[in-house]
Amino acid sequence: MEATVYMEKDIYYDIEEVLTMLSRKNRTKRPPSFLWSRVSDHVHRQILYMVAQELNLPNPRFIASKDLEKHRFKFINNQPLNGLYAYYKNSIPRKEGVHIITNICDILGIPQVSEDEWIKYIASHNIFSWKNIPDNAKRKVLLEACKELGYSHPLFIKNNDFSRKFKFLNGKTLTGYYTYFKNISQDIRGSVIKNICDMLDIEITEEDWITYITDKSVSIFWDVIPHNVIRKILYRAAEQLGYSNPRMMSSDDLKTGLDFLDGMSLYSFGSRFYGLERGGIRSIDFICDVYGIPELTFEEWLHFIAFYKHFKWEMVPKHFIARILSMKAEEEGKPNPRMLKVEELVKPSAFLNGKPLSSLYTYYSALAHDSGVDTITFMCDDLEIPDLNIEQWISIIENNDSKVTWGSVPNEICREILFMCAKELDLKNPRLMGYRDFCSTRFECLNGKTLSGLYSYYSLRVPSDDIPVVQFICDSIGIEKSTLNDWINMIASCAMCRWESIPLRVQREIVMRAAVEMEIFHPRLMGSKEFDSVELKFLNNKTLSGLYYHYAAKLKDPAQQITEFIFNSLSIPRIDINPKTGRLATLDNTSHRKYFDSLANIKELINEYLKHYDLKSLCRKYTFINNAKKAGIYRKGLVTILAPMNRKQYIDFLYEILKAVPRDWLGFRKKRNGDYRLLKSDLYKLAGIKEPDHEPQNRIMFAKPDLVPAKDKDEVIEELKNHKKILDIKVRKYHDIKCEYLVEYSGSFIFRMNTDSFPGEILTSDSGDEFEVIESREQKNGQGYIIELKALGYISEDEIANIKSFTKSSNDAIVASYIEKIIKDIEDDSLSPLLSVVLGLRKEAPLSEENIYVLPDDEYYDKNLLSNEAQKQAVALACTLDGINNVLGIVQGPPGTGKTTLIKEIALQYYYKGKNVLILAKTNVAVDNILEKLIQDKVRVLRTGNNIEFKSDLPYAPAVSTSNPAYMYMLGGKNKIVLGTPLGFYLDRNMEVENYDIVIIDEGSQMNIPETLFSLGFANKCVIIGDHLQIPPFPIPNEVLLEYDPLIDLYTSEELQKSLFEKLITDRNRFNSVFLDINYRTENPNMVSFISDLIYDGKLYPNTDSSYYKVPKQKRNVLFPQNPIEIIDTSEFLDPQTRSETEENSTYYNISEAMLSVKKVIELLEKGEVLEDICIITPYKAQTEKLKELFQENAKYFGDISSHLDNFIEQNIYTIDSFQGREQENVIINWVRSNYNLSGTYTRTGFLRDYRRINVALSRAKKRLILIGDFTTLTRSDNMKVQYIFSKIKNVNKNKKIVL
Repeated sequence: MEATVYMEKDIYYDIEEVLTMLSRKNRTKRPPSFLWSRVSDHVHRQILYMVAQELNLPNPRFIASKDLEKHRFKFINNQPLNGLYAYYKNSIPRKEGVHIITNICDILGIPQVSEDEWIKYIASHNIFSWKNIPDNAKRKVLLEACKELGYSHPLFIKNNDFSRKFKFLNGKTLTGYYTYFKNISQDIRGSVIKNICDMLDIEITEEDWITYITDKSVSIFWDVIPHNVIRKILYRAAEQLGYSNPRMMSSDDLKTGLDFLDGMSLYSFGSRFYGLERGGIRSIDFICDVYGIPELTFEEWLHFIAFYKHFKWEMVPKHFIARILSMKAEEEGKPNPRMLKVEELVKPSAFLNGKPLSSLYTYYSALAHDSGVDTITFMCDDLEIPDLNIEQWISIIENNDSKVTWGSVPNEICREILFMCAKELDLKNPRLMGYRDFCSTRFECLNGKTLSGLYSYYSLRVPSDDIPVVQFICDSIGIEKSTLNDWINMIASCAMCRWESIPLRVQREIVMRAAVEMEIFHPRLMGSKEFDSVELKFLNNKTLSGLYYHYAAKLKDPAQQITEFIFNSLSIPRIDINPKTGRLATLDNTSHRKYFDSLANIKELINEYLKHYDLKSLCRKYTFINNAKKAGIYRKGLVTILAPMNRKQYIDFLYEILKAVPRDWLGFRKKRNGDYRLLKSDLYKLAGIKEPDHEPQNRIMFAKPDLVPAKDKDEVIEELKNHKKILDIKVRKYHDIKCEYLVEYSGSFIFRMNTDSFPGEILTSDSGDEFEVIESREQKNGQGYIIELKALGYISEDEIANIKSFTKSSNDAIVASYIEKIIKDIEDDSLSPLLSVVLGLRKEAPLSEENIYVLPDDEYYDKNLLSNEAQKQAVALACTLDGINNVLGIVQGPPGTGKTTLIKEIALQYYYKGKNVLILAKTNVAVDNILEKLIQDKVRVLRTGNNIEFKSDLPYAPAVSTSNPAYMYMLGGKNKIVLGTPLGFYLDRNMEVENYDIVIIDEGSQMNIPETLFSLGFANKCVIIGDHLQIPPFPIPNEVLLEYDPLIDLYTSEELQKSLFEKLITDRNRFNSVFLDINYRTENPNMVSFISDLIYDGKLYPNTDSSYYKVPKQKRNVLFPQNPIEIIDTSEFLDPQTRSETEENSTYYNISEAMLSVKKVIELLEKGEVLEDICIITPYKAQTEKLKELFQENAKYFGDISSHLDNFIEQNIYTIDSFQGREQENVIINWVRSNYNLSGTYTRTGFLRDYRRINVALSRAKKRLILIGDFTTLTRSDNMKVQYIFSKIKNVNKNKKIVL
């Protein structure tokens, strides 16, 4: 221990010298050179003995750390030795677990303490830690205690014995001793004393354990007894009972008293295993497995079965029973045990000393009771005995006395038999067989038997009536599924087609190919004649009459056409492009039957006409018609449209078409006040007729209740029950969504879940915190979904990491209960007038222009409405509602048409009459937009919903919300305008739900039917505003639809997922509605005209009060881009590989489009635009991430404004869905999709197939729209609507537009 770095003279060898230095009262005068490391080992040893002597200890090894650290010693003038202790603790090396004093005593060679000295020490001192006492001393203590207690072995010491006062310890107990060992041997119950013996090397013999077991004063802990001891006990027990192996014992044998255990049984030992999960293993075998007892040999089993009376078959391993059955079959001359009969099993078996196998049959007959197969088959299946071959099976099946069920016949045998039977019928495949083939045909290969039993067996098990039984049979027994071409070839070559056996996908393909061969634009245009009479070459000149009459027999609804029933059953898609008008088929133009039913087509014709002729000739009806014919632009049906019109009606008609065209485009001079709007009087002068007095044109589409019947109560209830069933499935399915937290990302939290969610949905965690879904995408490996969540309240990352599950069923449960209430109200005839009208159970009183309350101009709070007839009349309709006879107004508002402005005006009209107004919207963004408008008028508004500070982007929203008690007090008893989302309003914990004078619903087209019905329950009248040609409600997850109906067809699926707004707005004769036809978003009419013609059939017009119509043409071209829609087609300058998409976790990004976006933003900045006025939107979340990444990487190119770039990245890059309800001056769209297969084949465009999303994307820009995409991919899409839309977009700037 002595240091070698010091000179010999530096070491302290004199004890007196060291004691003198330690005894000084003035501690500051100690020589600076004094260190304990310079004190010799001899002096250290002397000091430790002096310490022990003063502490009255026989050996320094008994010194406690605290004594050395804190005691003031007389031999050094009452000074402590804490420095010495610190030196021993921190500077002397020691092994882990070795006590500090023990370590230094070992180093200094201080003698060990004897066992007797330890006992003497323990008897006179308090032991604070038995850990520091050596094992030999602890062993001596235990043996002395055992001796004093009178036990033969420490094993018999009980826990409470340690609490006794022991004489050899001067009356001390050993509770600390027991506690020490108990704490270090955290093990099974009762194991402490055994563990003590093991740790202290105290041997426990087998006889000790036998004595332990038979000692009635001891509680036996079987788990502490070693396995080898138990094993010997089990063998001794088996030997006493006459068995050679413990496995021959039964559970009852364990209850038998055993001589070597003084008459005690092993029941308490065995009972420990009875409640355990044994995986079907017999108790005694499970015990023997645990204790390593070998299995019985086959010969031992034969002997056991043959000679022991109380034998049970469940004891025997199955592979041995199979050998026994094989021996029995051989004895009976049968090649396979499956051919044995009951009579043969009950006969004596020579190999079992004359014992029969009747008990084996009885045992298995109980197991096979509900299996649907006979006992012998069940037994052989259970024992995995090889199946019979085909000849053996047929010999059994063709036997009239056979009791074999078809369920017991192996699939491969059924398959072979079916192919043999199909061959007899001259059919290539059993899938072409029909009901009569199975149930009426007697087959030679089956000795004249039919297959009716097989058909009957499977028909009882088919999961749905819509699944053909024959196909279910073929699928169940593994007949290979044919390809579409195989099916068509088989149908073409067979004499008669059994359509009930043909899969729906094949029927669908046949109908689609038939339409192509007949050169019919779309299969849904086929009529009964095409099915019944047209011979088809691809079917070997067969007709589809059999298919037609097959469905005619199944049709239950007499009001439905057979062809419509066929198309819906086969999920034939709706017509994407109207074949008569050539326009995009939307919900608004399904009634178009002629080319000029489309207003956009009329506009297009007049646009072409004005390229050839002047406006004056256009104002003369027949001149127009004749000139159109001369120019080759005439279309059939034009005369039909124009002929009934008189001169005034024709000019009015022309004005509606031309009213958005600047007058100077048409050759008129500007008005003196600089107004370039076309006036109706201009056309009247050209036509040479007198202009009549101004009459406002009616914009309300009045209902015609006389033309529609009230709906049947039972039908309405059934429809509501369907919606409730779906809600119940969602509640059940999503009440506990397991999740795995992955990472925090840009303020959001990323989880993996096994269930999909939709942006905007609210999820509640198992900790009770609310989160909004930002994005969801399916993992490509099928391992669930990656969900991005935003917390709607403060939560730490530690709390996030502890979340194990979410629920999204709470709102669904509330809405489901409300639907149930509506059903009860219908049954009780107590439903409110508003809900009765909405559900069609009663009709509103008819309205006309005379009934509408027209407000004087000075009563409008927003005077800008005065120039918009549609908005004015929408307000008038809302003010006419009385809550009894007229309760509902519907407003369709395309993008930018002033929906929020209209909502504000209706709300103020009611508010200033002292009424309470409720405004509900699907999203918090929409609610904030309305609140932002209303707050300007300083009216009493109230924002509802919990945690508003997290749900609203408006900084003042919490101040005017229910979470502000002072504000709530101020509002007390006064009328107000309340805003919120439906469930946010309902669940607001700071206010009571009450009834309102009117509810105004915004974004009605985004709410599903149950949610909208729920919203209608808060008032007696309603104005619902939306646009069913923009983003629809969240789709119902496929897994929910399939649980609702595994065979759901396309039509039913679409109907269930429609918004209530869509159902109402398209039921024109039942409900009054208004179409807002003026777009205020952009001042450039070219942009409005594009969306109008593409989506709204030309019915949407630009705002002619805008500055575009206030400046001359030259200045107009400078202020407003002539082509505000810029197309960047990557297929024109990038090769396919460079411009192609990249798939990532079932979402997509396109690096080339993202790079082009960066370049385009830089170009816009160079033209004088600012970052705040530019945004980028895209269908895919992955593309938004890629865009943000690229902008960060290229920040250096943004020069002085790079500091603003972070804000742009976070706030100006969106997905299309998240951007609905917003607008921006300059919008760049990345379409992302770019892929190619074989030349001439269709491309994949996935998410873009919904034209409503494309509508939202195209209608966000106020000034400039830049579209970046691979238009070769987009115009060759596998979706006809996508093809149509992007072909129009691609050519948007190629044709000169006059008519806007």
